[in-house]
Amino acid sequence: MSASTIPGSPASSLCPTPPAYTLDALPPEKNAGYGLVCDLDGQVLPGLKVTRVWQEHGLFVSAHPLPPDAFPPGSRVRILPNHACPTAAAHDHYFVVDARRSVVAEWPRINGW
Repeated sequence: MSASTIPGSPASSLCPTPPAYTLDALPPEKNAGYGLVCDLDGQVLPGLKVTRVWQEHGLFVSAHPLPPDAFPPGSRVRILPNHACPTAAAHDHYFVVDARRSVVAEWPRINGW
């Protein structure tokens, strides 16, 4: 496994470059990383998964080559997280949307469980 420095970060911040190795109970074909990448309608985009996350940022990788214009700057995707807690904890309320992406309700965060 090789490693490269993340641009703009301290030299001690190393990021594995493909192929990367993951310790997981699941076989690689079943591992969803931190989540699956979906289009805005919620349809999973095959072969894409989130492999690293930071506060407001994430890195997703593809199991197959993508053309350079597959996700131009400003592209929007949805992430189907593999666990809701890190996602939910970042917000104090949630918007419920319908199929037309219209907000139909706002749910407050519930704490103390």
